[in-house]
Amino acid sequence: MSDDSNSHVSLEAGTAGLLQAVARGAPIILWSVDAEGIFTFAEGRALDGLGLKPGQGVGTSIFEMFPDRPDIHGRIRAALAGETQHTTTQIGENFYETWEFPGRDPSGMITGVLGVSTDVTERVRAEQERGRSQELFRTVFLTGAVGILIVEESNGCVIDANPECLRIFERPREDVIGRTTVELGLWPDPERRLYWNRTLLDRGSTYSRLHRITTGSGRQRIIRYWGRLVPQQERECIVALMYDATSEFRLKRRLRRSRQLYRTLTRSSPVGIFNATAGRGWNYVNGRLCALAGADSDALKGEGWLDRVSAVDRIRVQNLWQSSLRTHEPFRDEFRFVKPDGEVVWVYAEAEPQDGRAEGHVVWVGTATDITRRMIAEQQLREANESLEQRIAERTQELVEANAALRTEAVQRQETLRALEESEARWRSLVMHAPDFILQVDREGTIAFANRMSPATTAETVVGMSMFDFLTPEVADEVRTILADVFSHGNAHHTTLPVNGNHGVTGWYSTMYSPVLDGDRVDSALVSSRDVTAEKQAEAELSQVRSQVAHAARVSAAGEMTAAIAHELNQPLLAIANYAAGCINRLSGENLPREQLLGRLEEIRAAAVRGGEIIRRLRGFVERRDDESKVCDLTLLIQDAIRLIQPQASHRAVRCRTIIEAPLPPVRVDPIQLVQVIVNLVLNSIEAMDETPADRRVVRVSAGSDRDRVWCSVCDSGRGIPAELGEQIFEPFVSTKVSGMGIGLSISRTIIRSQGGELSVQSNGAEPGVTFTFFLPLSNEEHN
Repeated sequence: MSDDSNSHVSLEAGTAGLLQAVARGAPIILWSVDAEGIFTFAEGRALDGLGLKPGQGVGTSIFEMFPDRPDIHGRIRAALAGETQHTTTQIGENFYETWEFPGRDPSGMITGVLGVSTDVTERVRAEQERGRSQELFRTVFLTGAVGILIVEESNGCVIDANPECLRIFERPREDVIGRTTVELGLWPDPERRLYWNRTLLDRGSTYSRLHRITTGSGRQRIIRYWGRLVPQQERECIVALMYDATSEFRLKRRLRRSRQLYRTLTRSSPVGIFNATAGRGWNYVNGRLCALAGADSDALKGEGWLDRVSAVDRIRVQNLWQSSLRTHEPFRDEFRFVKPDGEVVWVYAEAEPQDGRAEGHVVWVGTATDITRRMIAEQQLREANESLEQRIAERTQELVEANAALRTEAVQRQETLRALEESEARWRSLVMHAPDFILQVDREGTIAFANRMSPATTAETVVGMSMFDFLTPEVADEVRTILADVFSHGNAHHTTLPVNGNHGVTGWYSTMYSPVLDGDRVDSALVSSRDVTAEKQAEAELSQVRSQVAHAARVSAAGEMTAAIAHELNQPLLAIANYAAGCINRLSGENLPREQLLGRLEEIRAAAVRGGEIIRRLRGFVERRDDESKVCDLTLLIQDAIRLIQPQASHRAVRCRTIIEAPLPPVRVDPIQLVQVIVNLVLNSIEAMDETPADRRVVRVSAGSDRDRVWCSVCDSGRGIPAELGEQIFEPFVSTKVSGMGIGLSISRTIIRSQGGELSVQSNGAEPGVTFTFFLPLSNEEHN
């Protein structure tokens, strides 16, 4: 439950308690009966007039309590039928004004009757003594501490005003009587006054609102204004009561600001804060306390916070907390919270009961402070104290043992020296026979050590030479830069660079440059090189094979689209034939206008261009060529793919829709291979919807960008992918089609990954079909 929900529940419960308190102190009866007429609630001081105490009639039928009152029986039955009742009834010597409302559950079904009965005996008796009351009203009117204003309803003119009202307005009587309430500033305009008066007439009840007025002395005041319609014989009047609420308004505004400040401080406090009652446990928990316990506020409310207390401390803390709730003594304790990830947090919690009461319970306000560091420090201090004597004893024993060890140190040194010499010999043997070329060079590249060189050059002959003598100028410049960084900052580097070998043959070497430290100073650099020419050649051959496989897949896809493309190509060819036949027929006649002949020839040219464009797109798609990456606009590639696949889509009655965020940032890709991926995905979607109704055969191609990459998705409403396949759909020779080879998606993922991206698939959830999405990194030079 959220903080706002808790506040709402507390407000409703507080309101119920307030109504109960009011009912016990006011001459009213709040009561309710269920659908059988059984009292379920009865509160109010007016029960005394019936000889009952609050709650005494609960469980008794209202029909049995008043067996000889058919009028009461009828009103209850009418309220149970959904009608609201309002009557004044005499019971014994007392008169009660009663409202009966149908009680409904959340679904709107009537479950009983809610009633409010007011003891109006005194009002009835007062009406009998109207003359004396009128004189009393006049006295109150003239001497009362509340402003009284009598206004004519039709035009808003003031008929009379008592002295307190004149004091509030700071105007003489003659400046108030006869003026309208609009002129006195109670309403901004006549339309607003008429609106509130109409509302008053419709409701027939008193309304209250705040008014900001300007007094006769020019001061601004906030007044609380009550108005009630009082019918007269000749005209209808509004009797208004008012008092100066300026101080009250300012006080409430300061109180709201203070509460807002308190809430802000509570939310942002570095200390955990909570409040609680004995009946409900913890009602409010701030964010800091949630962080200390590793749980949200709903999990900590009630007694839930005890579940986060360590099992070692829980029983003690629970008993101490319950004891504090019973005795109203402050709660103070140190215990541990255990978070879901196992982290232990020590807290010092304290809570004290407050003077105010909420819902009939004492409210406890408490704080929880993180003392983990202090407890760790104390634990370390205790452990240090406990181990001090043990360490002294151990140190004494160590000194005794050291004395004995010194006697054998000379012998051990000799053995260590001999072992070191053997270790150095083994290390030198490993280095000298290692498959890598290992050099030790200084800042200028002078060789101080070499394990081996080429067969024509021995390791001893290169010592003292510069390593740059064996490098081409282009590679030497890059190596100088790397060595400068190794000696200046102690950073290690790794490069793979081409090196010219014997007879002009170029090889590739993977080289590691590492600093050799003497204390904090870089003494020299260790250069270790390995011949990776074979690996580079294998990568080139793999790229060539991948290109050949992708080309074969494009040719296969083109073969699948042959029928649809032939149908689309047949249209411009048929147009050329028809227009040519028309020109021949016209040329065989006489007086053929030149303009008509030119128009037909232009139509023949346009049809030929359309046919050529179809053939160009197909040839460009199946053309075999080397991989070529360049900066491309993904929007244009999607459009090319859609145009290429459109005949196949039309042949199968599938609509292709594109949704592209414009403009998309550029990407560096092989355009033909990326078009192949889009064509593969769209073709799969088209074929997957063979069993889909024609009006739902739609392929949606979307594209957009986020942060440092662009994305493209292809969504269909076809038969989808079996759940047991999952990511296996991207493996070679795995297909959901009867005649499929199972290489299209495998090639597509390989192409996307070779471009630095990723291809994935996910189900459309409750909707049929799947969505394939690939992501590509942005082109660095264009993006930057």
